[in-house]
Amino acid sequence: MFLLSSGCRIGETLELKLSDLDLDADPPRCHIRARYTKGGKSERTVFLTQESKHALLNYLEWRKGRTVRGGRTTYDATDRLFPITASSARETLNVALEKARLDDRDEDTNRYKIHIHSCRKYFRSNCSLDESLTNSIMGHMGYLDKSYLRQDPDRAGKEFKRLSEQNLTFLAVTGMEQVRRQAVIDSLRAANSDITNEKISAALSAAGLNDINEGTPDKFSEFARILGQSQIKPEQKIVSIDELQKYMDKGWAIKMPLNHEKALVERYPTTKA
Repeated sequence: MFLLSSGCRIGETLELKLSDLDLDADPPRCHIRARYTKGGKSERTVFLTQESKHALLNYLEWRKGRTVRGGRTTYDATDRLFPITASSARETLNVALEKARLDDRDEDTNRYKIHIHSCRKYFRSNCSLDESLTNSIMGHMGYLDKSYLRQDPDRAGKEFKRLSEQNLTFLAVTGMEQVRRQAVIDSLRAANSDITNEKISAALSAAGLNDINEGTPDKFSEFARILGQSQIKPEQKIVSIDELQKYMDKGWAIKMPLNHEKALVERYPTTKA
């Protein structure tokens, strides 16, 4: 998602440091230092959609305390944003393409039709910026001096937010589809007063979603079917009072105390133990 939103080259992206990010800016942005670039001469600013920002924040939270692929170091011990190799990035994309059944190959070269560089092509075709600014953001030599990106990145950011944000947002659902999805949930709740927020969260998890306003209409229909069936039941356990805090930290809730030593706890299946 970072590549699709920013138009960066994979080599530049893998050189990025955590300090190059400015997720508090509007729009969020990233500083591409000259030494990261293909020619090694011109630094620039690239921008991120709000969707990409939230994906990055989730990734940064996920990586805490984890070991980098290969087991040589931990994420906490490196200041690189993405401490992997280009070949690992390509392998990860290829696995995702196979799982999504988008792994069509060129008949002549046997290469995947969708590859890492496709992200830059997508950015160029869909960012809706003028040619000079588009090429400047992408780091094409000869355009940075012609564009206001270098002299006034805030102005360039406003153009990105005005013209590119919506076109480069992929998973969020907007407009009438949001209204339709909320109406479906309201109807289900009206028909079944037993549908709680916890059951909605559990149904989203079972359908592979995090929010009602993400995913395809088919995915939302699967969620609505699961929620409408009301087959989601909490897991329950009897635990000692000494263990209670450990379970509550993992998302369990107290159903009822049994005595001074034990309690019945429950959790809907949205998180792993």
